[in-house]
Amino acid sequence: MVRSRKKSKGRERKAKKEEAVRTAVYNEWRALARGEVIDGNGRIVADVKCNHGFETVIPEDLNHPVCGFLSSYYNKMGWFEALFKHETTICTDSNREMTIDIMISIGTNLIMYKKLRTNEDIKHVCDIAMIITVLDHFNGVSIGSTICSREVTPKLRNLSYEGIERKRDVLKVFYKRNTCSCLGNMYSESRRTFRKLGHCNHCQKVSERALLDVCSQCMVTQYCSRECQVAAWHRHKNKCVDDCKDK
Repeated sequence: MVRSRKKSKGRERKAKKEEAVRTAVYNEWRALARGEVIDGNGRIVADVKCNHGFETVIPEDLNHPVCGFLSSYYNKMGWFEALFKHETTICTDSNREMTIDIMISIGTNLIMYKKLRTNEDIKHVCDIAMIITVLDHFNGVSIGSTICSREVTPKLRNLSYEGIERKRDVLKVFYKRNTCSCLGNMYSESRRTFRKLGHCNHCQKVSERALLDVCSQCMVTQYCSRECQVAAWHRHKNKCVDDCKDK
């Protein structure tokens, strides 16, 4: 009996701790969606007044599918893993649209606050942009087939480019989906400042995206020359075949 009571109390303590973590994570992303940036002491250090054209009401129920997905992502789960974990609940039309609206608000508010000055700032918002891109183009079948589609894969590839220049592609995702003008000047400046860059899948040379050739089968992988494409084929062919099957 004593051991049973100890186990019961242990489970209660664990449940309370998990609930506290869920509540803290929920409060974090809800504040960002509302345009509030909170410091470590719980004080609001920035407050974006614009709702960017979205009237979405954030659910108060932590068990709501949208809350579950966002809390998983903000509890240090990668965007890719979070999408697959919550695929069956998040991809219904109403939940998907709500998630997209909330994440556009979060990303836009982060951009306005952080200004995307560092690669770390860009990476965080870039991950949100990838989630929006996948959900926005969801094909009604599965997350996996959506990610592998010829429409979505190039967009994710451009967002995945490791460099400050991807700021232009990240800003585009949010600017094009907002009805307000909050990001107008920043997006225009990024178009003047940053080029559309990509890298060769063989020699890794960085070039203007328009100068890179794309594999004619998978329509995703880029090369700077025919020679690089031929040299890389032995590594690329299996992935290329798999990508084409998915498409």
